[in-house]
Amino acid sequence: MVVEAHRPMDRRWNVGFTLDIEADNEKAALAGAQQWYSVNAMPKEEAEARKTLAAAGGVGNQGDGSSIMTFASEALNTGMLNLPRNLDAGIKVARGYLGTGPEVSFADAYDQTKKIDEARATLNPTASTAGTLTGIAGPVVASVLSGGAATPTLLPAAAKLGVRMGAGALTGAAAGAADEYLDQGLISNNRDWGKVGTSAALSGLVGGGAVPVMDKVADVGGKLVNRFTKAPTGAPPTLSPEDAAKLQAAGLDPRSFGPEAAAAVARKGANDATARELQAQKFGIDLTKGQATQDFGEMRFENLAAQEGYGKTAFNRLSPFFEKQEQQIGAAKTAIGQQFGGKVGPDGVPVNAADDPLNAAGNIIADVRSKAATAKNEYKNLYADALGREGEFQGTAFQGLGGNITKSLQGEVEIDSMLTPGASRAVKLLDELRAPKEGDEVIGNVSLQEAEQMRKRLNAIRSAASNNPSDRRAVTAIIEKFDNHLEDSMANQLFSGDEGALDALKKARASFAKYQSTFKANRSAPDADASRWMQRIVETDVTAKEVSDALFGLSKIGEKGVSQRLAVRLQNTMGKDSDAWKGVRQGIWQKIVSKPEGKDDWGPQAMSERISSFLSEGSALARVTFSPDEQKVMREFASVLKTVRGPKIGGKTANPNSDTAAAMGGMLSRVMGKYDAIFGTLGLLADGATGGLGGIILSKVIGAAGSAGKNAYQGRRAAQAVQGAPTVVGPRATINPGIAAAPLAAAGGGLLGDDFGF
Repeated sequence: MVVEAHRPMDRRWNVGFTLDIEADNEKAALAGAQQWYSVNAMPKEEAEARKTLAAAGGVGNQGDGSSIMTFASEALNTGMLNLPRNLDAGIKVARGYLGTGPEVSFADAYDQTKKIDEARATLNPTASTAGTLTGIAGPVVASVLSGGAATPTLLPAAAKLGVRMGAGALTGAAAGAADEYLDQGLISNNRDWGKVGTSAALSGLVGGGAVPVMDKVADVGGKLVNRFTKAPTGAPPTLSPEDAAKLQAAGLDPRSFGPEAAAAVARKGANDATARELQAQKFGIDLTKGQATQDFGEMRFENLAAQEGYGKTAFNRLSPFFEKQEQQIGAAKTAIGQQFGGKVGPDGVPVNAADDPLNAAGNIIADVRSKAATAKNEYKNLYADALGREGEFQGTAFQGLGGNITKSLQGEVEIDSMLTPGASRAVKLLDELRAPKEGDEVIGNVSLQEAEQMRKRLNAIRSAASNNPSDRRAVTAIIEKFDNHLEDSMANQLFSGDEGALDALKKARASFAKYQSTFKANRSAPDADASRWMQRIVETDVTAKEVSDALFGLSKIGEKGVSQRLAVRLQNTMGKDSDAWKGVRQGIWQKIVSKPEGKDDWGPQAMSERISSFLSEGSALARVTFSPDEQKVMREFASVLKTVRGPKIGGKTANPNSDTAAAMGGMLSRVMGKYDAIFGTLGLLADGATGGLGGIILSKVIGAAGSAGKNAYQGRRAAQAVQGAPTVVGPRATINPGIAAAPLAAAGGGLLGDDFGF
């Protein structure tokens, strides 16, 4: 006879089968069937699960709760800390209260829903595991894509990680407690608080540890996306108002950049590091990762690695980078100087208006002397023209002229035969010009030629008094009175002849006055010290070094007020567009950023400080010689140099001086080399105390592997350093420890609790 069995043979395909038993009678057939079922009995857990689902209404086509339902239930309850299960229980209670379902307590409803979920998980283990993993991963991915929570940017990297791990631990503890609390039902008469506390403690440990793990996962994932994702083609990226505001807050003016700002933000985010990198690239200078982020520890590694402190691989990457960066800084300061000079060569390429400050001072001397000679010839020619015309003055206009001038100068200058002999002689000559002679009935007229001759004699007396300042000043005052007398005589009809003589004389006098005010010292002028320098340049063998020190300063540029006042004089004399004035501007810049030829140049730190000092302490000279936009360029360049130097912590920088760096690099290299010996010792220990051939070979292999691994790690770190500011994928800048750690902590804490029997 035939006996039929209804147990599925293969649950994956839900295939049933028929059991054929040959027997002589029904009793024997039933005994055979019982024997078969005793050998192929359904597992107890599976039987209980099916029984639970059957009682709930035979959930699933085959009574297994459905794989899809199992996956969805596990994903939702894991990701949302069992809230869906509590919600389902609440709905059942509400239905009983409304009369649309059986009355049931919340605890019983929750327990029933939980048992159904557990039965599904028993019958569909693969779907249950997949749902749990999805519930964990979903919030983590959301955290990565959302950009997460920011941490204080001024903290060291280790402190930042500590803050975020602490946040992850707190969030994990809260999530673990909530998970266990809700797992026992939102409303429960038998709450196990010990289990809730244990879950919170274990989940806190998992939550804190999840943060660095998720950081690494996000970092690796971002790099993979960068590697295998092509940049979009078409229109160039644009800078959003939000990103522009972030760059503005970081001290960068986005308006001064083109599409490169948007492209950089798209790759590296709108942050301080990107702003620093953009500012440096404006001057053609590349930054390391440490310089861009101003991470003290990273910069310390980079600088010591460049001194061979972290092996050859790191050295070969960073040493050439810093050499190139030094060249870029040199090229940038040269380009800025040429920009200030504004001189262009025949081929249209900017060239130096001055090679160095001394060259600039030499150009000043040559230009001032040339302009003084031209001005002197001009007023002399004008006087010769005016006084060489036809005409004469009435003789009576010159009677007693010397005595009259002496009286008019009382209290202004001293005229004394002993103290100011030149002035006394000049007065005497003027009195003798038309002094009445015995027997003369009419005093003769004075021709313009006689007046010109008298003026030449007065100028000769003044030149002879160069060693007596008081005498020279008195003679100059007498000459001025004489010129006034000539003009007054013409204006008062005491002159007859060429009608244009008066205008010609005025023009000559104006030219002479301009020469005097430009190239002669004037003690009563507000810029008396600058006027003395102008006269000294014109009339003495002053050196370029002396002029350079007066204009540019000895140590600090523009430290003394005479620098600013002399600069004003030179600008007015030479003209803003003259090559000599362009040389002054370039010479000032060279004085700030360069040392004399043959001496080691200023480093970034000293250069930055000197620029800042010039713009603050020497601001008066800066305002005369450079426009506000040019001063802005200086400040931006100083800021980039400060970025290259790096921050100070405890008064120390991450960039030691060259001697210290070399010594530390060599010492660190020797210390790191000890690790190879330590690794090698493991090989000898592995072969026993006798140190046989196998141990020696193994020690060499392990030592070489340790050295190679160390160099490879440091090399990778150096390779990342020369890439500048870290690259991000979209807005994934930080992982939110609260979101990322919560599901990991809750699930991990629960699993640990189960494993330890809590």
